[in-house]
Amino acid sequence: MAPAPIQNKVGAFLADPLLNRILTAPKEDLHIRQMMDNGQVLLVNLSKGRIGEDSAALLGGLLITTIGLARSAARTAQRRAAATSSCMWTSFRTSPRSP
Repeated sequence: MAPAPIQNKVGAFLADPLLNRILTAPKEDLHIRQMMDNGQVLLVNLSKGRIGEDSAALLGGLLITTIGLARSAARTAQRRAAATSSCMWTSFRTSPRSP
């Protein structure tokens, strides 16, 4: 059984009907590591007006974490140059550090 903090976060994701559809029934899977390896570009619109502030923050945090994990999974010698840009980084970061 997962620890309570993890269950709370998963529950928050799945309680929102839009996020539930995005996360459980996507039209296509995203393979972030494969996209990085192939030099592809990923654009994501997490506009608060479209999906709500809480949903945007949850999905943005998940996406930023997933990108970081995909990047660290690649062997150093095989990594291509990559960049991540977010116009609302402070909305997605989970660290208490200053921007």
